[in-house]
Amino acid sequence: MANQDTQRHLTQRDLEILLALDRCPLTVAQVLNLSQVFAPGQGFQSLRSCHERLQKMRQAGWIRSWPYATTGSGSSPEYYKTTLLGFRILYGDDAI
Repeated sequence: MANQDTQRHLTQRDLEILLALDRCPLTVAQVLNLSQVFAPGQGFQSLRSCHERLQKMRQAGWIRSWPYATTGSGSSPEYYKTTLLGFRILYGDDAI
């Protein structure tokens, strides 16, 4: 499994997010909506708090973000996906 330092800062909500992102890439708004089905009291209360947690998870190296490719003008939303480290947190160091 992942090292103890990583697990010490990992919450149940983080695991739920990692599991969801392992299945498919999601935007911040999609993670916010999905969080409402997490354990009671674990859902995000705002888009900002959700974005801040995803940024911390990205800084920890558990997830990565990319902008959606769009043909229109303006900024496109970012989507998030697990990294190899995030995958190993979920499934162990020996998982392939």
